[in-house]
Amino acid sequence: MAKQKFELTSDLIKVESEPNTYELNTREALKSIKPIEEPKEQINLKISKSLKNDFQIWCITHDINMTEGLELALSKLINGSNDK
Repeated sequence: MAKQKFELTSDLIKVESEPNTYELNTREALKSIKPIEEPKEQINLKISKSLKNDFQIWCITHDINMTEGLELALSKLINGSNDK
């Protein structure tokens, strides 16, 4: 039987643990799945400039876009009025 010339050890090569890609792939997959949404309708609003600026700042601080903010506000207003 022939003798091995050398043996690979961590001294000879850089050994790194493999990154856990399962969690990353799962998160990316969940982000790519979008729920089925109703078709959107466009509306036009005439509001004061100061109210629009305040709303934009509110949306930025809550990390949502203005469309999402308006949908949230309208749904709360509508659902809240049904409770009375």
